[in-house]
Amino acid sequence: MTIELKIVNYLDEYLISDKMAIALFNQIKNISDEKIIFDFTDVKHITPDFATQYVFIRENMAKNIEEINLTEEQKAIFMIAKIEL
Repeated sequence: MTIELKIVNYLDEYLISDKMAIALFNQIKNISDEKIIFDFTDVKHITPDFATQYVFIRENMAKNIEEINLTEEQKAIFMIAKIEL
């Protein structure tokens, strides 16, 4: 099954720290769905610290994680984070 979660319902609209990424994934670790879609609607800012931690955790999870409604700037921040890992 698939579940879609709006990020701002779990965190702030400003994703500014690695701890926020950890908190996000801690909130979903017990969800039984194998596919999780994170909706980034209304997220105003993502820092490199958040993105790097997010990508690291995402890459090491057994669940299939997908992101939707990212701005071009947010996509670039995540792409840079992937390259840095």
